Amino acid sequence: MPTVVNVNKNFVYYLIQPAIDAASPGDIIRIGSNTYPENVNISEKFGLTLQLGFSQGEVIVTGKFTLSADDVLEMELFGDDDYDKFIIQDVASITGFSLYIKVVGAYTPAPGTRFIIFTSLNNPSEFTNPMLIKTDGHHFILSYEEDGSSWNVVLTVVARVFRLQINGPGS
Repeated sequence: MPTVVNVNKNFVYYLIQPAIDAASPGDIIRIGSNTYPENVNISEKFGLTLQLGFSQGEVIVTGKFTLSADDVLEMELFGDDDYDKFIIQDVASITGFSLYIKVVGAYTPAPGTRFIIFTSLNNPSEFTNPMLIKTDGHHFILSYEEDGSSWNVVLTVVARVFRLQINGPGS
């Protein structure tokens, strides 16, 4: 059963990389919960949006995974233990992208709730802060945690985010 869809072109794929290779800037690639036995490299394409799942779920990539600037990753939170996850079984390089988090339904995450949105089972992996984190009114802190031979990217719900601006003399 097909699990990867280019939403804009209404094309269906069985793997992620062929969908990316055939995509144009601005296309949305929806990735269903499944295990994908491939390397995935999005760094050659700019302006793609990857949406995880047709519903909450877990996307497992058995090979290397590369996501870079000008691309968007959309993930959904359905409940404390029910949310989209990416598991990379090889080296991951995830840098400078935009992360959109959508809280679904009547669920309201409590401050302190943690969501492990990425796990890479192979070090060394590279993860740098996204260029943009957008949510639908909820506030999160993004952190990185090493756990033996794997690393996790964790979203933690916070009550509020404050912005502090310090101006120097003469500002």
